[in-house]
Amino acid sequence: NDSPDQARAFGRLLAPFRSKVNLIPFNPFPGSPFERPEEAQVRDFADILSRFHITATVRKSMGPDVLAACGQLARERQTETMTDRKGENVS
Repeated sequence: NDSPDQARAFGRLLAPFRSKVNLIPFNPFPGSPFERPEEAQVRDFADILSRFHITATVRKSMGPDVLAACGQLARERQTETMTDRKGENVS
């Protein structure tokens, strides 16, 4: 959802409203079928939104090296088993 056509569609949707959008580039993780967009692609998306008088801020990712970037909390594998209050295995 980061193509110019999608940016224009999003712009048309939000144009009637006073809007501010935070753009958060995808933070890849092991096993994900998606890739992070190039910075120029994100910038172009924001520029298209600005043509619709929409303020767009590109959020900087912090912590992607430990899978703790914005919108992302993960670990590479489960290391422990969860138990319920009765002590029964629930995972």
